[in-house]
Amino acid sequence: MASLGQELKRERELRGISLQEIANTTKISMRFLKALEEDQLDALPGEFFIKNIISAYAKTIGLEKDSVLNKYYETLLYQEQTQETEPIKRKPYPEISRNIKKFINSSLLIVLLILFLLFIYFVFLK
Repeated sequence: MASLGQELKRERELRGISLQEIANTTKISMRFLKALEEDQLDALPGEFFIKNIISAYAKTIGLEKDSVLNKYYETLLYQEQTQETEPIKRKPYPEISRNIKKFINSSLLIVLLILFLLFIYFVFLK
């Protein structure tokens, strides 16, 4: 199945319309028109402008703008669905070396021993 940009380019070429003619008619930058035909929608300025660029492009080459916009919405929906199915990559926790683990365990044991001795001192010797 052809992408939106591929379909628009094919329809434009079938009608014998150059990209420069569309740029002159619609006053849309060649850079944006090329990005549209190459399916680089992230290079376009934003959702509102993308819809207007697609509509103007479709109108200029003689396509029904609603059907072309529907194709655009289908493309967006497909992209969202594929992004949701990709697993989230999380950074692994850094491994703690054995020496650090031993030090933490020893320190904890010493603190507990000191607390126990303080408890005995205050309860039984005072």
